[in-house]
Amino acid sequence: MPHLQELVRLDHHIVICCDDTMLFSTNISTELFEFANAFQVTGKQLKAQLLRNVDAIFDDSLKPWLKEQIESYRV
Repeated sequence: MPHLQELVRLDHHIVICCDDTMLFSTNISTELFEFANAFQVTGKQLKAQLLRNVDAIFDDSLKPWLKEQIESYRV
């Protein structure tokens, strides 16, 4: 995990997501909480990370809407 801590420290692109939610009994809220807790990430840092994550999605038409949704989050 030290390599992940270094990537977080450098504000590197790290896509936080979840798949196989039924198999692993998780959801995106849990994954975001675990990420923030494990790396002592502030709400402001988590919001910035989520905004960077938008650039990794394939549907360019949804990016502006998604960024707007994330920007509206209060931290």
